[in-house]
Amino acid sequence: MTQIIVFDTGTGGKIFADHFRRAFPNNKITEVIDSANSPYGSRTPEEIQSLTEKALLPYLDNPDNLIVIACNTSTTNAIDYLRTTYANQQFVGVEPPIKAVYDHGQDNAKTIALVLATPATLKSLHYQRLKQKYAARITTYEPDCTNWAYLIDHNELTTEISEQTLAPFQKYQPTAIIPACTHYLSISEQHFTDLFPDAKIYSPLEPVTNRVRALLPPQ
Repeated sequence: MTQIIVFDTGTGGKIFADHFRRAFPNNKITEVIDSANSPYGSRTPEEIQSLTEKALLPYLDNPDNLIVIACNTSTTNAIDYLRTTYANQQFVGVEPPIKAVYDHGQDNAKTIALVLATPATLKSLHYQRLKQKYAARITTYEPDCTNWAYLIDHNELTTEISEQTLAPFQKYQPTAIIPACTHYLSISEQHFTDLFPDAKIYSPLEPVTNRVRALLPPQ
């Protein structure tokens, strides 16, 4: 039976692991949470790559493991290296769901997307390639959410703090909200809807679950 390894630095990984336990009740779900080095969002690509590999080392090169990098920062900065280095290991990444906006038909000049991500994700070549491929005609704004992952892990992100960050973007009337850090899935969709009533929220939970399901052996 395939073991699903869920890697993250905190809250986001737990959200994904709990979701997988409901979606795949016959599979063992193992959480690998690198809270000691959290958050990754302001680290260099080299640090992110090294820390991700070190945390996952006990589970690599094992065909019975399916590894889900439930961290946008690690996916955008480390998954290409991991796939090259451990070519026989199956990985599923969680990346900013810009493609979902494209697939939903919002790949046009009328689309205004708010991308909520860490600095390391926004700086990554992986993210820039996603934008070039799927968001060439989309107007994107990237609020400064630098401290959000830390605050969420410590139960310190209040609605007042998030509103202070997001309120300046209300004037643009976004049509798409892209939570590009799995920690942010702990923020209620209603909170985003209250701020941006015309926006569709693109959660990565279901697309990633569908990808995992496609890779699992028939049961």
